[in-house]
Amino acid sequence: MHLTLPRSPLAALVNEASKYRWRIRYALQRYGVAWRYARQRSTRDDGLTLLFDAEHIAGIYGLACLSEESVLDRARDLYGDIPGLERWAADACARVNSKHGGGDGEMIGAAEDWALELMAEYAAHDGVTLAELAE
Repeated sequence: MHLTLPRSPLAALVNEASKYRWRIRYALQRYGVAWRYARQRSTRDDGLTLLFDAEHIAGIYGLACLSEESVLDRARDLYGDIPGLERWAADACARVNSKHGGGDGEMIGAAEDWALELMAEYAAHDGVTLAELAE
């Protein structure tokens, strides 16, 4: 059985208090993201929040995007789970992003391929040879 508050001034007051509590909590979360960003202590979730908000503000939406996770998944499929892959994937994606123009799905595939090549170069620079796994 579902109990509801009757239509009373107290019910209206509780409803309004709930709205203000939610708004204040949301504002405090946003101030927390801004504070961590200003102090250069942002987390990955903070970055995603800022990116999402910036898309709406700028009106530009990245439907096809290069991500460290997708490159890392492809690298793990090719080379296995090797220590250092995360760092090389992050560095490669950052470099490709700074040089690549973005675009449609085919260009993202080319960007991921380039990132994988850069990962092999970065690994070789660190003294690690990435060899593809046998099928």
